[in-house]
Amino acid sequence: MDVSSIQNESILWIAWERQRRSTTLARHLGADLRQLESSLPRFERYLLLALSTINLIIKKKPRIIFVQNPSIVLCFLITLYKKVFRTSKLIIDCHTPYIRLKGIPKIIFDHVTRFIFVNADMIIVTNNDLSSLYSNRYPNVVFFVLPDKVPEFPNLRPIRLSAKTNILLVCTFSDDEPYIEAFKAMHKIESATLYVTGNSKRASAEALSLKPENVILTGFLTESDYASFLNAADIIMDLTDIENCLVCGAYEAVSLGKPMILSDKKVLRDYFVKGAVFTRNTAGDIAIKIQTAIKHQDNLRNEVLQLRHTLYKNWTTEWNRLLYMLEMLIQDLPLTEEPSSKSPEDDPLKG
Repeated sequence: MDVSSIQNESILWIAWERQRRSTTLARHLGADLRQLESSLPRFERYLLLALSTINLIIKKKPRIIFVQNPSIVLCFLITLYKKVFRTSKLIIDCHTPYIRLKGIPKIIFDHVTRFIFVNADMIIVTNNDLSSLYSNRYPNVVFFVLPDKVPEFPNLRPIRLSAKTNILLVCTFSDDEPYIEAFKAMHKIESATLYVTGNSKRASAEALSLKPENVILTGFLTESDYASFLNAADIIMDLTDIENCLVCGAYEAVSLGKPMILSDKKVLRDYFVKGAVFTRNTAGDIAIKIQTAIKHQDNLRNEVLQLRHTLYKNWTTEWNRLLYMLEMLIQDLPLTEEPSSKSPEDDPLKG
């Protein structure tokens, strides 16, 4: 499917926070990407962003609106707009959620999510497990699976890391990340240094008290410095407690040809089938898997390069299927997936 026919349409992509996925997909689609942000307190922030968003839509009059989820508030706002005015097609790019709610907040969140999903024209999700989960809840909603594209990192700045083996833990110090267990594990590792990304001010007091000398907190990194650290590491580790989450650090490791240590989750095993060691999120098992990755890093590195080629090819095929479905949507035709045999011959690294 030629993207030019889609690009001739007025496509607006709206996000209330910056993520590489939205930037990448909007660029490939030729969409007008608007990443609206504000540092105001929550209520004032939502009010300002909501007014800016509605003003933008009225001004642009887009044929298709892509919305990044999160934010659930943004998605709810655009869904209301679509339901009232019916002038635009609505597609939600739904990232893996990390929301642990109980009681009334959960009931409200579930009702809002249902309202958004059943009124959108299509929901894009990152993996098959998430698609199956949502399809069971919302059987009449159109879901399309599109993983993140393996990123590209041009113009990397050389960084020299001095340990015998340098491991980078991709971390934001969120509750779903077992970074405390990783800190504990490093007490048992003598031949490696663990560099931990993210704003260390968010680290718990318990984690800081358990941090050994061979764990170095990088603090917040600019995008270019972050990429340079990734490239300098021998092994990249990304851990999560969440099911159905394809962690960004794994995509980044594949891009740079780095062995991976990932949490033992089904969706990660199914997608990153080569070049990875999978660990339970316990200090003891993380330590064992670090030692395993160090011992077999040459073989893992070769496997990652094989995996990278496969993921590039598969992503391009799925992207072309998505373009086909968007064409059907624009023409108000029933959404059917283009036969997978129509795989493009273009180099998936291009574009």
